[in-house]
Amino acid sequence: VQDILNNTSSNDVLFDVGAYQGLYTALIAKIKSMKIVAFEPHPENRNILKDNLEINGLKADIYPYALGNECSMGHLNVIKSNAGQRGRLIDETQKRHTEVEVKSGVWFVNETNIAPTIIKIDVEGKEREVIEGFGDVLDNCRLVYCEVHNPDYKKQLNEYLEGYGFEINTIFEQH
Repeated sequence: VQDILNNTSSNDVLFDVGAYQGLYTALIAKIKSMKIVAFEPHPENRNILKDNLEINGLKADIYPYALGNECSMGHLNVIKSNAGQRGRLIDETQKRHTEVEVKSGVWFVNETNIAPTIIKIDVEGKEREVIEGFGDVLDNCRLVYCEVHNPDYKKQLNEYLEGYGFEINTIFEQH
């Protein structure tokens, strides 16, 4: 979070992809005066996110989509824990899930005319699909923060982002 706060200005547009219950969205909205667009497909988490913003008098645009590399319907695995409802896009063969709309970043930008300058991604293993779905939108994006849940994707993600001129820095690596 600190790195995002240190590298943003009021001219930025932050896309919080996988906003969950709003930790990043709310904290950044509280400290920075910038446009924030939050994507959270899980209905219960999205409602908590809305409540967190409202209780704290904060603003962000919230969309009910999972982002991916194409527009389709997807299945969000629902995992209950003490920390709340977590969601993860899954293959249709897994059991407990909720159907959600999946949109690409390119589709969203074309539909809304809102383009990110900074993207934060925390999507429980679908990072590659999200980044691919932004395509040439990445040309006008300054920073991408991505929590990589599948270490097998790390090299591929780095190469993809480097192809758009990004310099890769690891902020934190869990072992």
